[in-house]
Amino acid sequence: FVGIAFAVRADRLSAVDRRIISVVQGWETPALTGWMKAFSWIGSTVGVALLTLAALAILYVAFRHRKELALLVVSMAGSVALGYALKAAFRRDRPDIRQLVAEDGYSFPSTASLAAVALYGALVCLLWRHARTRAAKLALLAVGTVVTACIGVSRVYLGAHYPSDVVAGYALGAAWLALTIAWLGRWAGYRTSGNRIAKQRGM
Repeated sequence: FVGIAFAVRADRLSAVDRRIISVVQGWETPALTGWMKAFSWIGSTVGVALLTLAALAILYVAFRHRKELALLVVSMAGSVALGYALKAAFRRDRPDIRQLVAEDGYSFPSTASLAAVALYGALVCLLWRHARTRAAKLALLAVGTVVTACIGVSRVYLGAHYPSDVVAGYALGAAWLALTIAWLGRWAGYRTSGNRIAKQRGM
């Protein structure tokens, strides 16, 4: 993230950004635009808020998560705060290209991409230990990865962000999620199933 931020400050990524945007927007079709708008909504502030509340309710009812739910809450709240604070600091304008959606505010980093990593990464982490087979774990990881990737691509496709905004959002989201998981491991008293078993046996 820091490397991308310095490159954006120095205006070293504009040419690469525009080439990638040209390729992605070259895919435009009415059907694909509909899908991209749907994924973009999933990554929007309203979409993320609704999905987070739904996930909190489902996780609590289905798995009786309590302390573990703090991972989702802190991950999401922190990602939103970081995203908007950095937008205000960098003040990068939105792409001046074909925009299929109207967006306000600044461009760097992409808060949709940042929030996608924070939300779906946290959900994968929370559900991982409940997936009993390797196939289930791979499916869980694949769904989280594909949805997160599609949200980022949708922001470029719709002209709302530069690709560097999206990649920076992914990088920052991953770093914040890792810090949140490390904090939860200390606060909730667990890190892995092996550590929990060892603790229960007094090892």
